[in-house]
Amino acid sequence: MMPEMTTASKRKLAAAVDTTCDLMEAGESIEEAAARAALEHGVPPAHLKPLCYAANTAAMEGQRQHNDAVMAKAAAVDVARPENVAEIMVRRTRTHKARKKEAAADPWQAPPTPDLSFVLCNVEAYAAPTAERPAEPVPRTKTAAALARRVTDESLAAVDRFRKTATDLIASLGDFHGPSLADLRRDGEVLFGPPATTVLNWVEPMVAPARRKEAARHASTRTRSYTLLKEAVAQYADLELLARAERSARALTAEAAVLDGPITREGDRTLAVMFGVKSASDLAKWVGINAMMERSKVEDPLKTPGDVESYRDQTDTMEHEAQLRNIRLAATLGGLMSHDEILRHAPPSEVTAHYNELAKTSPIALQDQGTMRALLRKRLMAGKNAIDPYEVAQMRDLEKTYAPAPNKPQGNAVA
Repeated sequence: MMPEMTTASKRKLAAAVDTTCDLMEAGESIEEAAARAALEHGVPPAHLKPLCYAANTAAMEGQRQHNDAVMAKAAAVDVARPENVAEIMVRRTRTHKARKKEAAADPWQAPPTPDLSFVLCNVEAYAAPTAERPAEPVPRTKTAAALARRVTDESLAAVDRFRKTATDLIASLGDFHGPSLADLRRDGEVLFGPPATTVLNWVEPMVAPARRKEAARHASTRTRSYTLLKEAVAQYADLELLARAERSARALTAEAAVLDGPITREGDRTLAVMFGVKSASDLAKWVGINAMMERSKVEDPLKTPGDVESYRDQTDTMEHEAQLRNIRLAATLGGLMSHDEILRHAPPSEVTAHYNELAKTSPIALQDQGTMRALLRKRLMAGKNAIDPYEVAQMRDLEKTYAPAPNKPQGNAVA
């Protein structure tokens, strides 16, 4: 049973935990870091167990917070065991020749008291308070191209994992002492679902034809084949998810020129900030909106990235006015699809389809956010024919009233 800790012992233990985390971040193994920190702060052997518990918790929590991939978060973590830390401390302890044999014989013996000169030289280090760690890691700035590269790398890694497992499965099926392909077909779908049949159809042409002959069965090989099939089915499911993510990555790469620069940079006035893009899911929604929206009067209004202020200084031509109007419409539609209580729960493709149909009838009326929200809500809740002909006629009259007048010919025009 661990003795009751005094206030001084608690401070030593807290300082040792901080030093252990710093050494682990510098690349030292967890047990070596714990032993070195315990010697540096004079932690007794009876307090090694809580020190190891704290170091193990920090290692697992750090891996969970600093990794985005699910497989990386769930990977095995090296843990510190008190007995191993004590042995390392004994090896590192500098004792006199007369006490070396005794220290090596008893790994749980407390390290000797440091020399007085050592304490005097490091009095500032002992007296200095420990630096406060930030509550959360500072997020790194991400761009659309960086997000696309990360999704693509994860997809390629998933393909490599699946191919390796499939290769091992093919090798196990080539063993005459293992189960046959028919056995796996019979049991695989029952155990692992329909994806098992898909995986077996993929590996069947690569299995040696001679393997289909009847032969003796071996228990260990049979178990390995079923285990490999289970792993292949799980990795095949991840492969399908990442295949869809890779298609999104290609869209992100195409839009990287428009979203050039940090997404969450303070003071950035790019189009991404107009949409409030703060995560990969919001960015994918933004890309989907721009991909599905129809630009009627301008071929490619978002071809030139930059601040919206630059467009306001160039409103002397109809082209720039149309560009600015399309940008505002895209921003308004994106804000409604992200924050409106009804529109944000509807499929984006359905919302943009209704928007495109309304834009053909009354593009000027849609410039008002309240009008756009009301019309889209009405069509989503009551169907495509929710707007009666009288309302359509009113919107068309409004378009004729507020439409820009055509340019008049200058000088003496010849009919």
